Amino acid sequence: MTNVSVAALLLRLVVSLGIVIVLMAALARVARGRLGRVAGRASDPSVQLQVLARQTIGKNASVVHVRAGDKALLLGVTEHSVSLIQETELPAAEPEPVAAGPSIPLPLGAVLQRARDLTVRRA
Repeated sequence: MTNVSVAALLLRLVVSLGIVIVLMAALARVARGRLGRVAGRASDPSVQLQVLARQTIGKNASVVHVRAGDKALLLGVTEHSVSLIQETELPAAEPEPVAAGPSIPLPLGAVLQRARDLTVRRA
């Protein structure tokens, strides 16, 4: 290093750091604007999903009753896939969303047997 002053190096460091911070702030503003528009679209009630009930039927398998817009779906959920079991009618009085519960308010015999048939691994 020949004839380079510490003050000049410090000034270059501060200017470079300022440019990086300004670029990061501009990118954050652009990203926030794009994500804000996507989140605004997701708040449309016809696009929202609501879990009405969930029943575990095995170590890595469960049956989930989901409201998607104006449809109700019964889904079989495993570790690697989600499959549609059947479309159901929406309940008359919408219950509170349940994270995990001991049972689902559906005719369980046929539904659980169908879910087991769809989600159990066969050798």
